[in-house]
Amino acid sequence: MRTRALMVVILSLIFWNSIILAQAPEQRRDANRAAQTTDLKGTLQLGGGAALNSLLLNIPSVQDELKLDETRRETSKRIRDEVAAKSRSFYKPLEKLLEVNSEEWEKRRREFEKVSAIETANAIADLLSPEQFQRFKQINLQHRGATTLGDQDIEDAMGLSGHQKSTIIMLIHNYQSESQTIDYKNSSKEELKLRFEKRKRALHERITKELTAEQQRRWAKILGPPFNF
Repeated sequence: MRTRALMVVILSLIFWNSIILAQAPEQRRDANRAAQTTDLKGTLQLGGGAALNSLLLNIPSVQDELKLDETRRETSKRIRDEVAAKSRSFYKPLEKLLEVNSEEWEKRRREFEKVSAIETANAIADLLSPEQFQRFKQINLQHRGATTLGDQDIEDAMGLSGHQKSTIIMLIHNYQSESQTIDYKNSSKEELKLRFEKRKRALHERITKELTAEQQRRWAKILGPPFNF
């Protein structure tokens, strides 16, 4: 069971990597586990985890949107590769721990991902101008979709009620639980992508129904101008 849990994590990361890098085949690199994080230098969290953030920053269309020069593009590659290297060095020695003590494995994973994501967010903030960083946060939030409404800072900015928070958290939890039932191994990348997009739209529509018209306007403002992934 624990081996299956690890396999689900690994295969789901492969899927996320294929979805992101499908727009940039030349950028294929190792993907890592995504975790929600606190951004120390922005007004909103840079959620999505170290791996997801560093991969997004290396998509050519995102770099074009941010108007990154060659120096910044090269630095973004270094950030991505450092994230991958740190992740490999952390997870490899812990493979057997998952089999004997899954609770301890999860505790260490969460601690590592939190630190890694904060370090990555700070590295990205140092790389980008304030305007570029703000736009990148918007792109990041758009890519994550409705799950961003489970972030504490987004909840506060949206002024969600207690009932709305509990309902949204339940919807996100169900969405994430369903992800573990997907047969990643026997599905093509195209099949996974279509299924993911369908489920993501359904979650967006369901959560949107929980928001008032004013909250929907606030959310649109937080997300910024739509970015075409």
